[in-house]
Amino acid sequence: MFTAPYFLLFAAHLLRFVSGYERIVAGRKCPQKSGLCTGDDWVSFQIYGRNDKETGRPVHVAFGTSNITDAGYKQNASIAILIHGYADSSRSFLLVNIKNELLRNSDMLVVMMDWSKLVPGGCYFTSVYNIRYAGGCLSDLITSMNRPSSGLHVIGFSLGGHVPAAAADYLAPYKIPRITGLDPALPLFWGYFSQRRLRKNDGIFVDVVHTNAFIEGHFLTLGHVDFFVNGGVIQPGCGSTVLDKIGCSHARAPMYYNESINTEVGFWGCTTRYLHIEGSCKPENVKWLMGYHVDTNLQGIVIVKTASTSPFALGKP
Repeated sequence: MFTAPYFLLFAAHLLRFVSGYERIVAGRKCPQKSGLCTGDDWVSFQIYGRNDKETGRPVHVAFGTSNITDAGYKQNASIAILIHGYADSSRSFLLVNIKNELLRNSDMLVVMMDWSKLVPGGCYFTSVYNIRYAGGCLSDLITSMNRPSSGLHVIGFSLGGHVPAAAADYLAPYKIPRITGLDPALPLFWGYFSQRRLRKNDGIFVDVVHTNAFIEGHFLTLGHVDFFVNGGVIQPGCGSTVLDKIGCSHARAPMYYNESINTEVGFWGCTTRYLHIEGSCKPENVKWLMGYHVDTNLQGIVIVKTASTSPFALGKP
């Protein structure tokens, strides 16, 4: 499951992140931001609905308040907040595709959170540090929504998968109704002195999709239910070189999730133990659906198999 070549690649990734700490990005050192969310442009939000899913409307957040109700939000309405990862932005096609799929057949709202100025490439250490500030801004947005008891779903990819954990610290004892972690980042988020990572206590229901565990994605069980897809490490159909396989496998988490929203067949799997995540399901044990329509009473570890090319969902055997 976790062989020596992958360990060496993980070490190489970590070394690359460490060496980037003092890099100059856009003419300045890697940014570090702390304190209260002040409404500047370090973190921004854009809200979209079915009738304006291309342009959206800006949501201004500062000091625990926002104009999200003026932008169309009503208490406990169905709303998803999407959070991108390291060296990326809210314009990432991976998350834009999820936004569009969510709005395709629904009158829900989708908020795209952009914290790209806090996570520039070559600045992984400070990007991890900046999670707390980004989480504070997210908590301010949720507070301005009167901390809804239902309807709120926060979806974070890679490094963005840990932002809800930072928000949860500010919001406690309130819990976010649902959090989805799409291959939450591993580097600096494991071990005794690691940064605060996503955990199941951060939300009423937390589901996690693992597609590049031990390398770019986390290998521990972080949610109420953790889905290890195709063994959770390297995904089928991903590239010809090892580095291509890593990046492609990491990106498969949002791709699978995107497809899960409106697929007619679904991503189905069976429960298992951690040591058996590379195994296969007996047909009679395939009972659990992965993705947007997951059973929120489900707990434990589920293994799922996919096709090597899109459409990835295989349905029930």
